[in-house]
Amino acid sequence: MDKLYINFMPQYADAPVSLWLLKKNVDAAATAAADAVKNGTQLRLLLPSGASDTAAALTAAVASSGVSAHVVRGSNPDDEAEASAADVIVTLNDASFGFVYTNDRAAARVFTGDKPIPAHHNGEAALDGSLPPTLISGEAWLRGAGVVEGEGTYVSIVGPDGTYAKPVELAEGACGTDVVSASGIDASEVKALYLGFPTSVFVPADKLAEPLDLSRGCDVVRVYTTKNCMAAAMERISAHWHNESCGHCVFGHEGSWQIASIFEDIVNKRGLAGDLDTLRDLCPTMELNTICDVDAMLARTTLQAIELFGDEIAAHYGASKTCAAGECVAYKTYHVLVSKCVGCGDCLAACEDGAILGKAKFVHVINQLKCTQCGRCYDACDYHAVVRAGAKKPKTPPRPIPCRAKA
Repeated sequence: MDKLYINFMPQYADAPVSLWLLKKNVDAAATAAADAVKNGTQLRLLLPSGASDTAAALTAAVASSGVSAHVVRGSNPDDEAEASAADVIVTLNDASFGFVYTNDRAAARVFTGDKPIPAHHNGEAALDGSLPPTLISGEAWLRGAGVVEGEGTYVSIVGPDGTYAKPVELAEGACGTDVVSASGIDASEVKALYLGFPTSVFVPADKLAEPLDLSRGCDVVRVYTTKNCMAAAMERISAHWHNESCGHCVFGHEGSWQIASIFEDIVNKRGLAGDLDTLRDLCPTMELNTICDVDAMLARTTLQAIELFGDEIAAHYGASKTCAAGECVAYKTYHVLVSKCVGCGDCLAACEDGAILGKAKFVHVINQLKCTQCGRCYDACDYHAVVRAGAKKPKTPPRPIPCRAKA
C-alpha cells in the first residue's frame, strides 16, 4: 500500500491552524481516513502531545469503520509506531518546536522511533536513490479529502502588538489588502506583511494589491505598521528560528545563531558598521549548504529583509544611531516634561547614575550622556512627568527652570 504522512504539528504554538480544523471535523476526518485506507493508502498523522484527546477520538472513529488504527508517542525507540502495523497511525510529538516536522524525512522518522532530524531537502532522493516519503499539511489533506471545503487557506493574523487572532479563511488568490482589511488596521499605517513559515516572505506595502503566494503553506500572517521596527522584527523572527534549528548541520545551526546574534546586537545598541555586509556574505553560503529547507529559508528571509528594510536597520548603528519606529527599548530616551514636572525630586532620588539635575520646585532635566535608560525615574514619577521617547523627542530645557505645574 502507498503511505501518506500528514502533518498537524503547529509551526507556531499560538496558531495551530491544521489542528484547529481537525478538532472541528474529527468525525469527517475519520471517515476520510478510512476511505483512504480502503483505496490503498495508509495514513501516518503527526499531532502534538497535548492533543491526545483528539487522537483518541479520531482513531476510535476510524476503528469503528473497520480500519485498524493506533496512537503512540512519536520518536519512541521502545515502542516504534510502525511496529503496530496499523493502517492509520497517529503519533503524539514534542511540540516545543514545529518547523522541522515540515521536512518529509524528519516527519517519517518519528514513526520508526527516531528523532525528527532532516536528512535532505524536501522532495530530494537519498544518496542510495530511495525516494522521499510523501508529506502534506493537515489542512491540505482535509481540503483534498473534502472535509474542509474550498480552495482557500486559514491563517491567524498577528497584529502589530504580537496578538494572535482566531484563524480566518483567505480565498484563493487573496491579496495583502484582504489581510489588512481582515485585521482592521488602517492600510495607510501598514509597512509590510510577513507570511510565516514555511512561506517565510515579506510583502511590502507597495505590493499589497498583488495576490499572495500561499502555495507552500502559511498558518500565520503578521502585520507590521509604521510603529514596528523591522530590525526588532528580524530579531524576533531569527531568535524563534534558531530555537527551531535541529543542530545537525553546521551551516544551519551556526548560521541561524549568527543571524540571531547580529540582530540581537543591533536592537540592543551593540550593532557594528559591517553587520549587514556580514549577513549578505553569510546567507547565500548558508542557503546552499544546509541539509534541509528550514534554515535555508531563514537565509532567504534575512536577505529579503535587508533588501527591503536595510536602511532602517542600518540606522540603528549608523551616524544617527536611532530606531526610527521607536520600538527598540535600548534606543528610547527618557525626558522630563516642563508642563507636568512639579519639582518633587522623586526621579532625582531614584536615579543611581547621577544623570538627573534639579532641585525642589524646579523642572528636573535628564543628562542624556549619563542616562543608562534603566527606567527608574519613569517608575518613580507619580505625576507622569517623565516620558519615554523614540525617534521623536519632546522639547526640554538644557538646565532646571522654575516649575509651572503645581503638586
